[in-house]
Amino acid sequence: MERRRGKPVTVLRASGFDERGFREMVADLKATLATGGSASGLEAMLQGDHRERVRGLLRDRGVAVKG
Repeated sequence: MERRRGKPVTVLRASGFDERGFREMVADLKATLATGGSASGLEAMLQGDHRERVRGLLRDRGVAVKG
């Protein structure tokens, strides 16, 4: 997905998480991937195209991944 100015972002949408747990997971992903991003509610955007790495990291943490 692209955000403004044509730069790629990776979008995460959560189900089955509480907001605090989701934000903690996003903060951990941002640190692991050394990238910026933001979270609002149960949706987050990470700067850059990290789809494959995020899938792997989430699966390693026992999180079911769609898409």
